[in-house]
Amino acid sequence: MKKNLALLFSSIFISLLIAEFAIRAIGYEKTTVTPLGGFHQYDKDLGWALIPNFESKFAHRDFTVAIKTNSRGFRDEEYDYKKPISKKRIVGLGDSFTWGWGVEKNEIYLEVAESLMDWVEILNMGQNAYGTGQEYLYFKKFGEKYSPDLVTVAFVQNDLKDNIDGKGPIFGIVNDEIKLLSPPKNNSADRIIKKFLVKHSHLYASILHGYHVLNDMIKSFISTNINDKVEKSGIPGKMAIYRKVIDETMEERWTIVEKILLELHRESDEKLLVIYAPPRVQIERDRDIFRKFHADTEKYDFNYPNERLRKFTEKAGIYYLDLVEPFRREYISSPGLYFEHDTHWSKFGHRVAGEMLAEKLGEIFASDIK
Repeated sequence: MKKNLALLFSSIFISLLIAEFAIRAIGYEKTTVTPLGGFHQYDKDLGWALIPNFESKFAHRDFTVAIKTNSRGFRDEEYDYKKPISKKRIVGLGDSFTWGWGVEKNEIYLEVAESLMDWVEILNMGQNAYGTGQEYLYFKKFGEKYSPDLVTVAFVQNDLKDNIDGKGPIFGIVNDEIKLLSPPKNNSADRIIKKFLVKHSHLYASILHGYHVLNDMIKSFISTNINDKVEKSGIPGKMAIYRKVIDETMEERWTIVEKILLELHRESDEKLLVIYAPPRVQIERDRDIFRKFHADTEKYDFNYPNERLRKFTEKAGIYYLDLVEPFRREYISSPGLYFEHDTHWSKFGHRVAGEMLAEKLGEIFASDIK
């Protein structure tokens, strides 16, 4: 019995090994479909961070793009800690919007802004699925070593939840001060194995890729009913951020974000720019899936999040860039600012954000570039 089992497992192992060599021999490009598991590794302080010197394709229903990280683990070129005398250095923090979900490196809004100005260099330190607290910790651990002249942080609405109920470090308020309540969870054995396979096995990556392609095809044939899509997307539950009367839980989440931003402002030597990254629900007001919510003006205010941040940053002396109105103007003539099957910006959305960021940076550093 033991001999048979040993023979069976040996045969399976050898078959998988042959398949691995075969798929490499035919020139299959390793493709990742799960960024958090595919491009990141465990970090005891942050929960996860991008794997240094890693290359792969990233595929989705709407795109296939190349991903490459530098030796220090962010999706950008190599930079010395010592900044150049002739340029202003900017460190960009954020989640998947800043990391560049679904777009090539040169299409990311930070890269677009950098390409429009010859007097700045922008270091993209965006990390998938980060909340504001993780971005703050990431800056303290890695970003401040680069002595930036300005730090930008992109706010997206899921930051409100990620700071208190995510897989990373959990933050809360104790005696009216922001505190790290608990560190990230320890890396589990199954995660270690999965990430090892994603990083080293072309066969595993190809199987995972094929599974997700098939799954997306099946989804595309399921119900086309708008009301059904609304329920399955979880959109009604996400509307709490736009309610005119917010509950205690939402108020606490906002307070945590604001206190973290104040800490980041202090750590950056009071050189912080908050960028409000609008989700499509605020922009595509004529879309069937959103129309009924926008029509309910007694219950919802779809300018509440960006206006709250505007008032907060103004009071705190923090620079602020609100992208809602620029996106709404652009949407009139260019509706493809977001991916069709995804919540993230397309390259056209990044282009608008990058152009507005370049304009804002010109205002901030106006006295230095004359």
